[in-house]
Amino acid sequence: MSYNSKALKKLLVFDKIRISKLLEISQYSILSIVPTIIIGKFINNFFNDYSKKITTNKTILILSIIFNLIAYVIATFYIEKLVMIIPFYFSLDKKYKPCLKNECKIGITTSIVLFFISTQISLINNINVLVK
Repeated sequence: MSYNSKALKKLLVFDKIRISKLLEISQYSILSIVPTIIIGKFINNFFNDYSKKITTNKTILILSIIFNLIAYVIATFYIEKLVMIIPFYFSLDKKYKPCLKNECKIGITTSIVLFFISTQISLINNINVLVK
């Protein structure tokens, strides 16, 4: 059996371990939603939206974007830590080891990216002002 056919066979496996992985990704994705929205709204309200101002100093705009990004990175770090306090509950197989191949982080990261983007109106507007 060639490498490609083995890889395809592994891709199509749908056993208790695979279902447990998908459940783990789903659990951590769902758990990440609420803290991400709360912290995302706070970060959005904390930083100025320069898109409504007639003239904007580019240096101030760049610094605002950088500090917003740093706040986003710090928040992401702590949201992951917070969510990981809760253990994985839905394993269908005793041999399954939670987060062995970062399944938990896939779910967390997916939610954080989706919900942070939806709450960061000021950052998106500031980036648009900068690139114009």
